[in-house]
Amino acid sequence: MKITPRAHLGLLLVTSCLFQHCAPSEPSTHPTDTCTLASGGIITIPIDSTTINYSVYPTHYANDTAEWYIDGNDYVNGIDFYDLAKAKLVKRIIFPQKGMNGLTFAKKLYIQSLDSIYVYSEGDMVYSAGTPQILLVNYKGDVLKRYPVITRKPRTSWMAHLAAPFTIRDGYAYFAFMVFGDNREQMGHKALVRYNLKTGAYEEYGPAYPEVFRNYIFREFIPAFTFGHNDNILVRFPSLPELYNYDMKTDSTTVIPMNSQYQNKPITPDSTAQGAWELDDDFRDFQQHRYLGVYYSPYDHLYFSVFSEAIPVADSLGNRHDFHDRPLTVIIMDETFKRCGEIRLQDHTYFPNFIPTRQGLLIPRSHPKNPENDESKIQFEIFRPASLP
Repeated sequence: MKITPRAHLGLLLVTSCLFQHCAPSEPSTHPTDTCTLASGGIITIPIDSTTINYSVYPTHYANDTAEWYIDGNDYVNGIDFYDLAKAKLVKRIIFPQKGMNGLTFAKKLYIQSLDSIYVYSEGDMVYSAGTPQILLVNYKGDVLKRYPVITRKPRTSWMAHLAAPFTIRDGYAYFAFMVFGDNREQMGHKALVRYNLKTGAYEEYGPAYPEVFRNYIFREFIPAFTFGHNDNILVRFPSLPELYNYDMKTDSTTVIPMNSQYQNKPITPDSTAQGAWELDDDFRDFQQHRYLGVYYSPYDHLYFSVFSEAIPVADSLGNRHDFHDRPLTVIIMDETFKRCGEIRLQDHTYFPNFIPTRQGLLIPRSHPKNPENDESKIQFEIFRPASLP
């Protein structure tokens, strides 16, 4: 099935490269770097005509015996389970839209176990009349529990996607948070929201939106986050070269400088625009650097942060660039948030996903401009950390 990703996935997108016949286009040159990423092979999974070979809601789960890539399937209103070792689809749950097991939009998932699957269902037509709701389902497709209907405040957004994954911890569900409006409207608010599964109450949570957003308009400000190694949540704002590490135990935030070595100019706000409608979209979309998602691998004990380099609006022949044409790099950090390395990635090869697994960092080879992209199969490249000589 051919579906071309929209040019503007914005904060949802985070891309990578490096594979057996595709070396980094430019090696790291930072004097303190100690590691890089190296290819560990390709996983090829056949798919049917109802499935696409990329996702902006990828989910991974591992237990003592196996591990899976799990994704919601819009076309069948279900959830697909792919065994990574067997490289095949091993289970498909299909949900009705009505009845006791009815729900819609089963793509935002948190897998606690194969029989405890949380679904953030936006538009459940059975009980909540289109209001977002969290459900607990099992591997057979039974709806085990429906949590209190989410009655969030008007003109606010709870975001769950690749760079802000729907996450359950200790009885709470976590989302990225914003109020409607530009970055100035976020002052006094926090970057996340957490929802109490038992009571239905919720509160803004995590680090506050930074003060730098108060006066002028930044085009890109929506937070990305990952749960880390020590009861922490690491947050990244796309216009800022710092990381914001929130300690859940102490309710405190540490700001960590972590700019790319390829950021050769500052990311600047618009000091004259009165509203977002006055921004120069071409400048913001192409000629302004941007930081994308941040990810944690509990298997390699590393963090990965992605930087998107600015490019001209058009190439030397006058052909207009696409958002996907922007080069990307991956900054590698250890659990003390010490920089270990940075890789500038090969262009036009991979769809922008990071999936940390036991085997390594999986990245699909389904970039829309990759001539080797095969729409009949999912192809994950496995990347492993390696020491620099």
